[in-house]
Amino acid sequence: MLDKKDDNISLKIENIRFLSDQPLTADREKDVRFGHPGMADNLREIILQCPLPFTIGLFGKWGSGKTTIINLLKNKLKDDKVALVKFDIWKHEKDSLRRTFLEEFVKQCKNSKLLPNNFELSSRLKNSIKKEIEGSIKWSKNGKQILLVFIGFMIIFGVIFLTINPNYFGTYFSTLLGGGIISALLIWILTQIITRETLTSTIEPFKDPHEFEEEFERIVKNISPEYEKLLIIVDNLDRCTHNKSVELLSTIKTFLAKDTDIIGDNKCVFLIACDDEAIKEHLESVYRITNNKNKEVKREHFRADEFLRKFFNTFLLIPDFIDTELQTYTESLLKDTNVPQFDSSDVAYVITNAFRENPRQIKQFINSLISHFLLAQQRENGSEPLITPAGTITEKIPFLAKFLIIRQKFPKEFNEIKERNLTVKEFETIGNQEFKDFIKATKTILVSDIRPFIYLKQSEEEL
Repeated sequence: MLDKKDDNISLKIENIRFLSDQPLTADREKDVRFGHPGMADNLREIILQCPLPFTIGLFGKWGSGKTTIINLLKNKLKDDKVALVKFDIWKHEKDSLRRTFLEEFVKQCKNSKLLPNNFELSSRLKNSIKKEIEGSIKWSKNGKQILLVFIGFMIIFGVIFLTINPNYFGTYFSTLLGGGIISALLIWILTQIITRETLTSTIEPFKDPHEFEEEFERIVKNISPEYEKLLIIVDNLDRCTHNKSVELLSTIKTFLAKDTDIIGDNKCVFLIACDDEAIKEHLESVYRITNNKNKEVKREHFRADEFLRKFFNTFLLIPDFIDTELQTYTESLLKDTNVPQFDSSDVAYVITNAFRENPRQIKQFINSLISHFLLAQQRENGSEPLITPAGTITEKIPFLAKFLIIRQKFPKEFNEIKERNLTVKEFETIGNQEFKDFIKATKTILVSDIRPFIYLKQSEEEL
């Protein structure tokens, strides 16, 4: 726990601001950087001008701003005749993909008034249906016995009648067929001796992909006619397992984005936001085969680049970040923390050098830096005998940032530094090339003693 005895420390802590890790929303477009609004404008033009059906890829690494661009795009399309549905596959990775997609699709469409309120998915989507139909006529349970008794009764009755009146054979049948009591008895017996069999037919839930395709087409046809296009956004595809990612790609291309002979029947535009390099790994993992003889992994005449080229009609690639723009962005975030010691171009430089491809990681790291700054502040102002004088860590934030990056990104090198008690200058003698490049780029960020940064301890006993 932080020491609450010092009111000045408590006040500083209350003023510190951690950074939100959520993607920027459309109502904060003025805060968006790195050309993302321009990419959203380009996507809007593609969606409005493209033929149907159409599949668009938005490629970029995790944290590069794909979700922010999507949020901007949604806002830019609000006045166009484009209906929009977003499907986060990562949230439904454990579910049946086609079924979950259709359920989420209909749910969002009804919430957005794209579908009538009374529209319902086929009851076969989840459950089997039992249907009763009338079959052939058959004997009832005791039908044969009743019929035999009746025939016997008629024979006995006929023998008695003809014995009394041997010349009135015709009268016998007239009495038999015309007599009210006997006729009613005959009808009752017929209802007892025969019955119509009822058959129960069970229709299983959707299993054939063609059935899901037909259900999807039925949904699309019921979308409000005021919308000329239906934009379906798929996000977080690259965060799923290999099989689930490839399954979704196959589903979209084969069943949901198929061409149709009826003009205007398929008005779908798919926008898939993903890391294309991660998708290639998914594809190669699914389509690789293993030689059981020598255990070597071989490719089965499959090229992931070719697959993606055929799958996407077009794509936009989020460009690399410009160093100066990223530096300005990081400096702005550091100021937002309200920590005076963070307002430093050196701190921003160390951070951007380590996370130059991922603005989202920059936010996450700054939050970690805040946490360690608070811990260092406590150590330097604690009530125990001090071995770390005030300012030893909290006034050397550039090196604190550098050292935290080493621990986070290069754990192997960090452990070697700690175990061998290396000095800052000796850092250059260890590690892989990426580590050496980072140390070289930040070689001016130095301290004479790294022990306080390793342990963040305050007493001799703790050291």
